[in-house]
Amino acid sequence: MMINLSEITDFLCNNNIVYKFHGNKNLIVQHYCPISILKDHSMTWMRSLNEQDMEKIANHKNILLICNNFEYSQYQQINFLFVDNPHKVFFILLENFFTTPKNNASSFSSTSVVETRCIGEGISVGHHTYIAPNVKIGNNVQIGSNVTIENNVCIGNHTVIESGVVIGACGFGHYVDNNGKNVRVPHLGGVRIGKHVNIGANTTIARGTLSDTIINDYVKIDNLCHIAHNVVINDNVLIAGGTVIGGSTIINEDVWLSSCKIANSLVIGAHSYIGGGSIVTKNIPENKFAVGYPARVVKNVDLEKSW
Repeated sequence: MMINLSEITDFLCNNNIVYKFHGNKNLIVQHYCPISILKDHSMTWMRSLNEQDMEKIANHKNILLICNNFEYSQYQQINFLFVDNPHKVFFILLENFFTTPKNNASSFSSTSVVETRCIGEGISVGHHTYIAPNVKIGNNVQIGSNVTIENNVCIGNHTVIESGVVIGACGFGHYVDNNGKNVRVPHLGGVRIGKHVNIGANTTIARGTLSDTIINDYVKIDNLCHIAHNVVINDNVLIAGGTVIGGSTIINEDVWLSSCKIANSLVIGAHSYIGGGSIVTKNIPENKFAVGYPARVVKNVDLEKSW
């Protein structure tokens, strides 16, 4: 693949991405690479730079470096693309120029069992996946292998469900009967999943007891997470691997949960961040950074910061 610099800058302009270029205007990009494994004729990115980084990059030919640091522009042999958010811009360019366009035709593995008739267009389903009759699936949904989806689940457009996910199984709710025995609470609710949601491999999302468990739009859930019954997760939440969210908890918009555990029936305020390994036992107000066991608020979150 050969991409002219003009193609990149035209794309940035058409998408209203502000940039400044410093270097060879006839540059041709052929590859992409991480900053740790540089290749000639490649584009890469970095949030912050130092002299050691620059010397390493300078030893390669025709590198396009996407960054936000003007300090090292004296390196004439390096091509700089200065932007406010290098991480975001690099992956926007990567997706536009180096990924294969998605095929809009539906595809179902011969080993999958899809019993629902409420299914949209552009659906892909992997091997040994089961989808129950009372499941509703929107358009352009990707479902991996060995997935189970059952019990009144509704999935919005452009959602991606990775392999090994279980959605709609009963949650962990019990009462003690007159004989002192544990009896499971009936689960009569379902699961509602919004649009542009990503659900990582081997994650489980339990159905609600009386009402639905709800995952709203643009939520990104990592591998090996558990979402208990009756949880509500609002828009644009990030949930890192290993996170467990207890039943009936509400996670408000733009929260980042970093490999933590959230107890039952709590409220996590909007724009908050829960640090890695934390165990949350009390409500967290909005715009707060909380960490520890039990998690305590240690500072305010800078709303201008991009996670």
